[in-house]
Amino acid sequence: MLKLAETEPDVFTTTADHWRPPGGRGIYGGSIVAQSLVAAQKTVRDGFLCHSMHCQFLIVGNETIPATFTVQRTRDGGSFITRTVQGTQEGKCIFTSTLSFMRAVPSEKQRVQHVPTLQSSRGSPPDESITSTATAVAPQLFPISIEKSNGQPEDAKLQTWIRTPREIAQADDVEVQQSILAYLSDWVSISITPYVLGLFDFPGGFSKGVETSSLEGSSVGMLSSLGHTIYFHAPARIRADEWILLVGHSPWSGDERCLASARMFAKDGTLLATYVQEGVIRLNGKLIGPGLKL
Repeated sequence: MLKLAETEPDVFTTTADHWRPPGGRGIYGGSIVAQSLVAAQKTVRDGFLCHSMHCQFLIVGNETIPATFTVQRTRDGGSFITRTVQGTQEGKCIFTSTLSFMRAVPSEKQRVQHVPTLQSSRGSPPDESITSTATAVAPQLFPISIEKSNGQPEDAKLQTWIRTPREIAQADDVEVQQSILAYLSDWVSISITPYVLGLFDFPGGFSKGVETSSLEGSSVGMLSSLGHTIYFHAPARIRADEWILLVGHSPWSGDERCLASARMFAKDGTLLATYVQEGVIRLNGKLIGPGLKL
């Protein structure tokens, strides 16, 4: 699904059908994010890995139309490389991203370094065997909990295990692992907001989102991504077909928008990536209880 064909220099086109999630307005955003990363990777010399990407969703993508990704070689430096990618369908720009790649740092070089301590009631990861899902492209999830230390939604912490639904054939290819992690990152993103507000059922909404729309039966009428940023901290440690612990929270919602962020940890506690997403959230007019603010 993430494979691209180079049709012109630095111009790449999708070769497989897009996936539209149940109840979705268009193409799954994670696939567009991942494909823009794949396109940029193809224009970067060896020894550089993406450490951050900043994306904007402009128009809902049509799952029946191929997407084209045009890469601009914005800068090629000795330590950092920058690429700008435009995703288009039938000449209309639906998506943009700016990606930064960093030269690998020798392990013996002295570095400033600190990492967060993983404090979580995560328990043990689920069974490692890959099992069939309702769809072969939807991420597998194993929800854990929503923790509310003081009852306030901005302090709530959503935890779930996540991984790809299929084993990755190129398990040792860091760029492939990164692109699939980018694909996963959009699945549990701004939906964190309605979960911590109690507008989506937890954990039932997770499995529902694979088979039908998470909006169905809720007071949320629209939930759509605007911007998505990913910071890759340990690309070489990513194994997207192994369980990854996702710890997310939503610090703010208002003016029909919401903000969510999440950290993704390997089973051994390594912080793999952090991502932040802003989106549109609109209610459908149903009574949602006194005192609830968006």
